[in-house]
Parts: sequence; C-alpha cells; structure tokens
Amino acid sequence: EEVSCSDLVFAWMDEGLPAQSTVLAPEAENSCIMARASSADVLNYRGQKPGRAWYKPLLQRFFAGPTLDGDAIQVLQYYEVDYVMLPTDDQIGEQMKHRPESFTRVEIPGDRYVLYEVEEKSNLESDPLIPANDQLAAGEFEASASPYEQTLEEARQAGDEGALALAYLGLGQSYTG
Repeated sequence: EEVSCSDLVFAWMDEGLPAQSTVLAPEAENSCIMARASSADVLNYRGQKPGRAWYKPLLQRFFAGPTLDGDAIQVLQYYEVDYVMLPTDDQIGEQMKHRPESFTRVEIPGDRYVLYEVEEKSNLESDPLIPANDQLAAGEFEASASPYEQTLEEARQAGDEGALALAYLGLGQSYTG
C-alpha cells in the first residue's frame, strides 16, 4: 500500500515525540515523518554521522531481515535510535514486543504502524539469542536451531513467556530455512 502522510500517526509525532528524538522507520515513511515532525531526526535525512558509508548497508537491511540480529543492534546503537516505527505486520516488531527490557511499545493513533521506544541500547547485544539470530540471517539454519532449542528449554523451566516466544519464532524460521 502507498504511504499516506495524512495518517494520524505522522501528525501525532510532532507533539508526541520528545524534541530531538531519532526515529528509525522504513524509507517510504521517512519523508512523512520529516515533513510532520520537525524536531525528529530521521535516518537517511538528518543526523548524519561519520562512518555512514559502512553503516548504510546495515541500515538498509534493518527492515529486510526477519530477526533482530547483531547488524540491527549495531544500527540502533550507532545511530542512537530512540524510536523504531514499523508496519504492524513487520517480523522485527514481534521480536521487539517480546523484549520488554529493551523496547517499550508506545501508544499511537491508527492501526497501520507500531512505534517502539528503545529503552536501553547498551543491553541489546547481551541477549543470548542474538548470536542465533546472526546465524539465521547468514543462512546457517541448522547451526541456529540448537541455541533456539536450548533457550526454549530454559524458558519453559523459568516460565519466561518473552524468551519462549522468541525461541519459538527463531526455531520456526530455522526449520523453515
């Protein structure tokens, strides 16, 4: 579907986001955010940093991958992302939803997008599933299955619903691959 800059979420951002927030959104939505939320830094338009040439391919792959892997973590940390805006059906959103210590869903108007606040950038890489997600992203499906299975067993014993969901997501993608 085409992006409509008249969507309620874009008007909400100007008042709803703190000044000087850095927002990571798909390319099509960036121009709408830039036009409607004057104080937000939108990656690829504002807030350019040294080393951009190396991080640009990682930034372009952020929304293409099914998992929150090491490259995605580097993008969030390098660009000091405060918010991630996703279409409601984006797979990365499922991963963020089950990491409440790192991401908090922000209530926004409309039903086409979800917005996550990045709570703590320093602990993102400590997630035990990131190496498995890296293997999955590299196409090493058999190798990634074992860490997901181990996390699945640990999550069952601990009753950790978030880790359980993430392990099932990763394991399903590994088996599909």
